[in-house]
Amino acid sequence: MSFHAICLAHSQEVFVKGLAAGLTKRNFRVVKKTTSGMKILQYILQHDPALAILDAELPLLSAFDIIRTVSEKQLQTKFVIIFPDVHNQYSISAGALKISGTLNSGDSLKTISECIEAVLAGGTYFSEALSLKKMPGATELREQIDSLSDIEKQLLVLLARGSTPKDIAKQLKLQPKEVKTQINSILPRLQLSMEPEHLKNWFSNNKHFIEEISVRNST
Repeated sequence: MSFHAICLAHSQEVFVKGLAAGLTKRNFRVVKKTTSGMKILQYILQHDPALAILDAELPLLSAFDIIRTVSEKQLQTKFVIIFPDVHNQYSISAGALKISGTLNSGDSLKTISECIEAVLAGGTYFSEALSLKKMPGATELREQIDSLSDIEKQLLVLLARGSTPKDIAKQLKLQPKEVKTQINSILPRLQLSMEPEHLKNWFSNNKHFIEEISVRNST
């Protein structure tokens, strides 16, 4: 049996129980399983396990919130993120976040095991199911976002979280007029308008990309 401690958190109880059972049969040491983002964060902060496998869409406390907090504490836990929908999620680069691997919820136990083995050996593993080649426009979007300045990325994250230009000005200590100018510069470059419904849909479809920016800026 592997001596590396692995903890699991997924929003679906059936999924997390099944995965824990499957990994245990393959001689992985699963020390914690839960459907709660808060509980898995508390466990990681207390025990600093070798690996945490997290659902990208944990309720209340997202996988990205957990990674951000753990990164601030400078713990050694490595992270693998499970994305639920191939068509709406983006494969996240290892360099951008403290993420060592990505999986799709439809990946086989064999694939998940290979991912774990690679990560525990000090490598990375990114599911073929989440390949950018299978997501039209993903590469272009990443390039567009990467072209933004740090302050523009911060502004985009705050917009995605529902902050108004006035709120953003206070948080970033900028003049309201400057914030509006920045917004008017950013949105056309991402082929967006200030139409609330348009922005809401775009941010919803690309929320994991936005979280990537947020975590990158905090580390």
